[in-house]
Amino acid sequence: PASVPPHAASVAGTPLLAHYRERQTDTFTCAADADDSLDRIIGYAGSPDHPIIAAAFLSQAEVLASWRKRVEQTVWVGVFSIGLLLVLIAILRKQLNGLLSGKADLEEKNESLAMAAQVFETSLHAIAIFSANGVFMRVNKAFTDMTAYAASDVIGRSVTELQPGLIEAEESAAIAAALRANGFCQSEAHLATRDGRTLTVKHSVSTMRDATGRVKAIMAIFQDVSEQKLSEQRLHQLAHYDVLTNLPNRRTFAERIQHEIDLAVRRSTMLAVVFIDIDHFKTINDSLGHATGDLVLQAVANRLRACLRIGDTVARIGGDEFVVLLEGNSKRETFERVAHKLAESLTEAVTIDGREMYVAASMGISVFPHDGKDSETLLRNADTAMYRAKTAGRNCWRFFDESMAAHATRRLELETALRRAAERSELVLYYQPQRSLHNDRVVAVEALLRWQRPEHGMVSPMEFIPLAEDSGLIVPIGEWVLFTACTQAAAWWHEYKVELRVAVNVAAKQIHHKGFVEQVRDTLAITGLPAEFLELEITESSIIENVEESVNKLHQLKQLGISVAIDDFGTGYSSLSYLKQLPVDRLKIDRSFVKDTPDDIDDCAIVRTVISMSHNLGLSVIAEGVETQRQLDFLRAQHCDEIQGYLLSVPVPAQQVAGMLLAEQRKMANG
Repeated sequence: PASVPPHAASVAGTPLLAHYRERQTDTFTCAADADDSLDRIIGYAGSPDHPIIAAAFLSQAEVLASWRKRVEQTVWVGVFSIGLLLVLIAILRKQLNGLLSGKADLEEKNESLAMAAQVFETSLHAIAIFSANGVFMRVNKAFTDMTAYAASDVIGRSVTELQPGLIEAEESAAIAAALRANGFCQSEAHLATRDGRTLTVKHSVSTMRDATGRVKAIMAIFQDVSEQKLSEQRLHQLAHYDVLTNLPNRRTFAERIQHEIDLAVRRSTMLAVVFIDIDHFKTINDSLGHATGDLVLQAVANRLRACLRIGDTVARIGGDEFVVLLEGNSKRETFERVAHKLAESLTEAVTIDGREMYVAASMGISVFPHDGKDSETLLRNADTAMYRAKTAGRNCWRFFDESMAAHATRRLELETALRRAAERSELVLYYQPQRSLHNDRVVAVEALLRWQRPEHGMVSPMEFIPLAEDSGLIVPIGEWVLFTACTQAAAWWHEYKVELRVAVNVAAKQIHHKGFVEQVRDTLAITGLPAEFLELEITESSIIENVEESVNKLHQLKQLGISVAIDDFGTGYSSLSYLKQLPVDRLKIDRSFVKDTPDDIDDCAIVRTVISMSHNLGLSVIAEGVETQRQLDFLRAQHCDEIQGYLLSVPVPAQQVAGMLLAEQRKMANG
């Protein structure tokens, strides 16, 4: 090559000489020349003793061939190693990720388990976990709080050992079947606590299985529903039983009577309904107080309950009304014996707060199927028979018959018509004069209510007045009577200037009605009638119902300036002790004592006594029902103050009273 001179040629100016001058022994690379285009590596060495340079050369490819081979081997080994390393790294990374993921899953599972344990312990519901054979494995705090058992008391013990009566055998079999079929069931049971309480619980039971489906454990969740059950029982009690007497109420009685009717139909037997109403119970309530009245009702309920046979039912359907259902029987006489027994039980004295009281009752009896084929008809007919017993004198019993049905129908029809009578202007007032025996003048008139039905004629007061009192219509009707009578009396006063009292009858329900005194005061103010021309006639019985209230109201009425008379004196509970308390002006002798005078010695004695007693108390006396001259002469001889009756005049319309007043004016003018 050009870099090395040929043999024996001069080396001056060549790269070899240049390198030699720098270093006597070395190697260097010579770039390819034009001759062979090969890069060469030249090695040379010079002799220090001789001017000779020895040089040898090889092509660079020859020199590097073995190195390249080693490098190539090394590179391939490196590439393989790097690839293997990458694979190992990937595997390690995957394993690491798996480990990290497993750790996260484990942590998540541990966290879930911790949360589940916390939920288990803090749950408001009692939870217990059992083995597959029913042994307690774990319970939560709510369970120990509910049952008063510590966890150590129950864990390891079986359910049947700890709670032998928790689940009945039949129910236990049903639960097992439901768990096998669905793995879950719900039921209700009674749970006995360690401290002796018995709880009503709802429990939800579910199975816990392993991967093979084998039952590993059973979990039960208990909810205490004792209070809920008590509330349901209270509601049921309130809905079906009377609070005061603990007897079935009307609703329950209706259900039972329908059941007994169905049985009687199938067995072709009879049954009876006995309607019982305590006589004069309102008097007990008003005079002795509602607390005493309640004790009386409880005593009556106990008496009735004690009289009944097994299968019979007694219920309280309201106020002082009881009803008894006598179960199926083939003989009417059996019902009579039971009714007699019921009546006798009530006649015995009742001791209330150390005080002996006697209670009586009126009873009506209807019999299935003769007197009705449904509960409503039987009750209605028994009620009708009870009212017949009351009209027969009370403290007795009556069987229903068809004539009573006609009477009840008539009564219902009259009550319906009476409710509309005032608005249809069918009610009118008639007036019967009252004459003074001192000056032989008409000094008063009594307002008497009449009912004129357009298509039926005049209805007897003996028929519709009791109906008005029983139905409560007497209060609005009485208000109308008072206003109408005062209006008419005011008109007479302004027209004729005659001092004429108008006497208005007041029923017991009116005088005890709230606001009665104010009603009288307002009526006088509106009509313009001077108070001294109004007299209220009040019966003894209405006063006796509540003496204290009656005395108080009568004093208030007297303060208005009106006069008060005791009507039908002697027919009720006549007593000087209460008569002295009453602010009254006159007594009215009942017609029953007047009609047989002067022939009946006893009646004459009664009349004399009443007149004498009244005068001694400073009261005037009026006798009603005077129909003969002999009666008048007798009364005059006994110094009776006033009379009223057919001998003087029958009750007349207001227009005819005007003629009497004109006659009185003429009599006064003539002296």
